[in-house]
Amino acid sequence: EKGKAILTSKQRIAYIGGDYYAYYKADGSFTVYDSTGEEVLEDKCTDFTKDALQRIDGVTYVILNRNGRHYIYDADDGFKVVFSTEEAVALDARGFIVVNERKYYDLKGKAIN
Repeated sequence: EKGKAILTSKQRIAYIGGDYYAYYKADGSFTVYDSTGEEVLEDKCTDFTKDALQRIDGVTYVILNRNGRHYIYDADDGFKVVFSTEEAVALDARGFIVVNERKYYDLKGKAIN
């Protein structure tokens, strides 16, 4: 229902992208909710970038940070972890994961040589 409040909080709520929102806790961490108000990721995340959500080949991926470790989630598959690393990570629209601008992986996390 448009205009209906789905979450109320004294803490901050931030837009991640698509249908997803970061619902912050008092400790500064957040969990992820969708636009219907359902919690879709219970993990306590700590950060995300402005391009955290990307759609590649019809699949929605979300990059979130948990205390210095970056996780790439498949939002269309119940927020299953596709890849994680402690290094800087990005998704390339051509269909691969880039780590530290020098290592490349496919979207299943397998190294590309």
